[in-house]
Amino acid sequence: MMSWQPQQQSLRELLVLLRDAADPNNREQALINQRLLSFHNYPDYNAYLAYILMKLKTQDMNTRMIAGLQLKNSIKNHFNTIPLRVLDYIKQLCTDVINFPDESCICKTVSSVIAAIISRGQVHNWSSMILLLIEKLQDPVVLEFSLNTVVMICADSAQELDQEIQGIRPLRFMIPPLIECYSNAEPHTRVQAINATSQFVLLKQSSFIEQLDSILTGLYTRSHDPDPRVRQEFGKIIAALLEAFPQKLEPYLYTTIEYMIQALNDNNDEIVLGACDFWIQYAHSELYKDQLLPYLYQLIPALLNRMVYSESDLLDINQFVPSHYIRRDYKLKNSSAATNIKNTSSDLLSDLEEEDDSDDNSSSTTSSLIDDVEDAEFYSMDSPRQSSASALDILSVTFRDDMCTILLDILFNQTLDHQDWAVRESGILAIGAAAEGGIHIMSNHLNKLIPYLLKSMGDPQPLVRSISCWAISRFSNWLVHEHKATSFFEPVLFGLLNRLLDSNQRVQESACTGFIVLAEFAAKRLVPYIYTVLTHTNRAFAVYKRKNRLFLYDALGTLADSVKAELNQPQYIYLLMPPLITKWNELSDKDTDLFPLLECLSNITAALGPGFIQYVDPVFSRCVKLISSTLQEQMMADQNPEKIVPNVEFLIAALDLLSGIVQGLGATIEPLIAQTNPPLLSLLANCIHDPVSEVLQSTFALLGDIAVASFQSLVPYLHTIIQEMIQILCNRDYIISISVYNNVIWALGEIVIRWESKQEVEAYIPSLIQVVLPLLTHPNVPASIHENAMIALGRLGLVCPRLLSVHLEKFIKPWLETSLSVREGEEKETAFRGLCAIIKLNAQDAHEQLALLLVAISIWRTPSSSLLVDLNHVSKKGLYKLPFYLFFCC
Repeated sequence: MMSWQPQQQSLRELLVLLRDAADPNNREQALINQRLLSFHNYPDYNAYLAYILMKLKTQDMNTRMIAGLQLKNSIKNHFNTIPLRVLDYIKQLCTDVINFPDESCICKTVSSVIAAIISRGQVHNWSSMILLLIEKLQDPVVLEFSLNTVVMICADSAQELDQEIQGIRPLRFMIPPLIECYSNAEPHTRVQAINATSQFVLLKQSSFIEQLDSILTGLYTRSHDPDPRVRQEFGKIIAALLEAFPQKLEPYLYTTIEYMIQALNDNNDEIVLGACDFWIQYAHSELYKDQLLPYLYQLIPALLNRMVYSESDLLDINQFVPSHYIRRDYKLKNSSAATNIKNTSSDLLSDLEEEDDSDDNSSSTTSSLIDDVEDAEFYSMDSPRQSSASALDILSVTFRDDMCTILLDILFNQTLDHQDWAVRESGILAIGAAAEGGIHIMSNHLNKLIPYLLKSMGDPQPLVRSISCWAISRFSNWLVHEHKATSFFEPVLFGLLNRLLDSNQRVQESACTGFIVLAEFAAKRLVPYIYTVLTHTNRAFAVYKRKNRLFLYDALGTLADSVKAELNQPQYIYLLMPPLITKWNELSDKDTDLFPLLECLSNITAALGPGFIQYVDPVFSRCVKLISSTLQEQMMADQNPEKIVPNVEFLIAALDLLSGIVQGLGATIEPLIAQTNPPLLSLLANCIHDPVSEVLQSTFALLGDIAVASFQSLVPYLHTIIQEMIQILCNRDYIISISVYNNVIWALGEIVIRWESKQEVEAYIPSLIQVVLPLLTHPNVPASIHENAMIALGRLGLVCPRLLSVHLEKFIKPWLETSLSVREGEEKETAFRGLCAIIKLNAQDAHEQLALLLVAISIWRTPSSSLLVDLNHVSKKGLYKLPFYLFFCC
């Protein structure tokens, strides 16, 4: 193959195609790409591409570059189908280019080809190239070429470079020439060398650790490099080293602290962002806390200065495109027992974000679930301002009183009364950012700060009003739970409600998210204000445009989740439901604005209970329709790859809303389930096989709710459901979402305790014990799974105590230990009664855990009479001498 030569006719045909592909004005690009893809069927195709790139010097450079790009992509995507003789030919051409470089213009493309071969074929299969590149790092003629190739290889294959290959670890020999490059006269070379080194920091490989002292010595010669790109790479690698090897930085600690404070003042935003990353990592480190204390007087002002809006920030805001709606977490079921898994710029800013309403009812993309929606808007790591606020937040959690004392002194004396609104705004951002870590000190000043923030919520500048809504919500926990904050709760609530009706859309959004946070903490404390809240949200519905309506849905869903059944009053329903039903009727089944509306209604239906009955028929039917259509579209897409895959979010949101309806209406839901077309349970029998974890999570939550409300609806499908539950719980790799395991185990408990045919249940007991018991005892399983498994085992014992009694010795200790953290309620009680039933049949295996059992019993505060009877019955069987009821008299 080394003497391989292309067939001229095939070469000419491919060259014509590549020239056409290189022409951006060619209207037949799709056809050209299709033809290029078809060439993968020819064994020598990649040899032709390599020949054109590296040998055909008479061709124009654009064509050769396209050939190189095609070659790199072919290697990445079709490596295993390339014949070895072709691969050897490509390797030889690449080696020749490195040894005899005469065309610098193709070097970068050849570098990408080499890196792709090593990435897909592994380092040990082309170790000769690695050694050649290390050698060429010391050759000035090909230094740029070889270093660029090494950087690409390090980015893709760093883990493999410290493997021993024929007695040699390539990384051991690669690091010294990289260190030499730190002091190269060319800034780009210095940047590349530091970047390549940084790929190994977090891997903590032996060859890297052996030479770390030399690496640090070389790196710190660049701390004051005149080129900002070098300083940017220096900041990044030092932040990574602080995370991986904090002890190694001790000799350089004070130099590093001073450098990173100074870096916050750099004109290069990337350097500032790197410094912020360093301070975030410093806050997370357990070392060097005391060493930073004297520098807080310099660090805090530097962070505050970067939190003031820059001119570019304000320009970005002026061109602001509304962010996608951020949904809240889907809540796991089993809520009553086990842990659950929801100046010149004045005119510029006066009318911020006047959103075009032309797409008011158009389909939009809903972003994935995240927590802390209120924080995401204000420091989401996009700019020096946002990153500095994030660093201040995390540092305040670590340094608490020390940091907050200095911060408040600056804010009170310099920032909060500043004439420049942008400076005042940065001070308010700082108050909110430091709220969590600095609450101990700030709580002594909130009698001044809360009125200040309330006043700022009425500032002429919309950005000040917006940040004030966010900042004041950061003190929600204090406002709700501290006695001395009682007088502030109502003014803050009313202040946020008034800002809901602000003329500026950014302020509306901030007020919505601020209210959501306050409502989550306030819970039932909002009950006296339900009418006031709903009158404001109703007025907001009348003026909000599409984007902020999505936040309004979230606010109403949170209100319902907070006040629960207190919402079920005619006067509240009259205000709450009409605007929601209006939007429900307006939106098409393909409009993604349905997602937040469905989730909002899910919380509302659970809260209203029977109060939702007048709206349930069309809502229930549409949810079933959404589930059915999504499953049908998915089936068609599976059968025909050209079909568009449906948006599974429609399915998830519909399942969650049905859960809310079933919870809210209870047994009255049975006729609705019976008359659905297609039958709801047959659809759910398909959903339980879905590969998407979120679908499984919502499906099993709904099945558990149906088991509670309308068990007879499940009877024809019980065997299918139980068998699939066992299959899911059999997964020992725990690759499925934790939420799926939780909901499967919870639903299992709800089903078995209601299954009237004990004989049918008993047939599954051996398999269920086999899958549930490890979930109770596995040390690395999350606590929520332990708790749900504890309840499920107890309930299985209540139904089939004889079959579980032989296993008592295996699970009684972890069962009792887990029960100590589970909240009292009907689920824990039935589980405990099941344990009593098991002990009655096998008291001997419970003797060793007597003390633990007594502790578990003693923490009950309000055991039912049935549970007391069971416990006393166990004692009368002779296991224990004292009647158990005495433990509740203490």
